[in-house]
Amino acid sequence: MRLVGALIVVVSAVAWSWITDPTRFPLDEQQLRISGLVHTPAATVRERIGLPVGSTPNLFSLPTADMERRLLELPAVARAEVRVVLPDSLVVAVSERVPVLVWRTADRAFLVDAAGVLIGDAMTAGPLAPLPIVHDRRSQPVEGPVVGGTLGDIERSVTLRLAAVTPELVGSSAERLELFIEDEEGYVLAATPTSWRAIFGHYTPTLRSPDMIDQQVQCLRSLLATGEAAVLEVRLAVADDRCGTYRPRPTGPGP
Repeated sequence: MRLVGALIVVVSAVAWSWITDPTRFPLDEQQLRISGLVHTPAATVRERIGLPVGSTPNLFSLPTADMERRLLELPAVARAEVRVVLPDSLVVAVSERVPVLVWRTADRAFLVDAAGVLIGDAMTAGPLAPLPIVHDRRSQPVEGPVVGGTLGDIERSVTLRLAAVTPELVGSSAERLELFIEDEEGYVLAATPTSWRAIFGHYTPTLRSPDMIDQQVQCLRSLLATGEAAVLEVRLAVADDRCGTYRPRPTGPGP
């Protein structure tokens, strides 16, 4: 039995040496198929999995599981599969995160997905469907915004809810609503071109939860229904049966 076991080991070693010989089962450059890329350049994928242009490694020697792990380290990649297809092909299938808004600071703009992950640079992204834009005008915007970073839980929750508010949702005749984050006022929705501002304020996990946003939006809709043209600024301080306060638009001098 020991002799048989030793023989199996020797045969296996010889077989593995044969199939992993660099001259056998080489990757055909034309048969490297990379799919699913939207925000990540193909060159970045090749670099990450260690396959520069012109390389023809033995397919059996490729560490496909490690390649998948390295691809998942890319900010925009949600899922990745790397598999060998004999005799000469390698398939790299990538699923990328889907951006839902653009986060703009004074000098950068990031694509952000529903999980709050900054998945890419919006300035270099390819064609995208129109996305809501969040203008972060704080003197100290979201801490260290970098591709691959993540918004905090409160920031993500508030931003996703307010970025989804449309003129139709609040009964406005505005062409669009823009979301700003300011040092003093916190979160602010501004209507264009009707030029009113709705101040939603700052939020915390306990004292002022993002859960109040739905009620604030309802209050804004009720107020605009009484005469949007007369509204200049709304401060949505919801409490009991009150919606907050608003400043009317100045009227011209009488005759």
